Amino acid sequence: MDKYRFNFFIRPILIAITLAGLWYLLKLNGFIFNTDFDTEILSSGTISSLGIFYTLVYAFVLATVWNQFLEVEESIKVKDKESFIRHKDKRIPLPIKLLLFVFSILILGAFFISPFKNSIIGFYSVFAVALGLSMNWSVIVELDHPFEGIWNLRIPCEWKNINDKGNPKLLKTKPF
Repeated sequence: MDKYRFNFFIRPILIAITLAGLWYLLKLNGFIFNTDFDTEILSSGTISSLGIFYTLVYAFVLATVWNQFLEVEESIKVKDKESFIRHKDKRIPLPIKLLLFVFSILILGAFFISPFKNSIIGFYSVFAVALGLSMNWSVIVELDHPFEGIWNLRIPCEWKNINDKGNPKLLKTKPF
């Protein structure tokens, strides 16, 4: 298995197992709240609100990276060098990625402090949420870097070393 498939599939699973295991260890050692606090507000209000906000931001980011990926792919298919130069270096800005990361941490934190009566259900819930958030992140990272990873776009050899002005530049990609 190459490193790109590992990063895309195995890493999120390992992250989810690690976080669920951490939650279980915290629960065993009494660091997770008991059921004597108001869990209805946490589950119905906080987690739902965070989930809605995260989903809106994620949908926007996913649509953006998908459109950027398609622009680069289409310019390669129709051999439009100017369009390729215009779109090849577009990336999601760091503040948007940080926004997704913060919402991910807040959602996971809400699940971490949720007082699950059954440890198996708690472990599964933390695992499923962590896996979903990790896979979402993997998809965005893969699409945001169209010349590396699983969805690696191959460019024509003559375009291999061009920069924004059409001048030669080393581009990290595999030409076809």
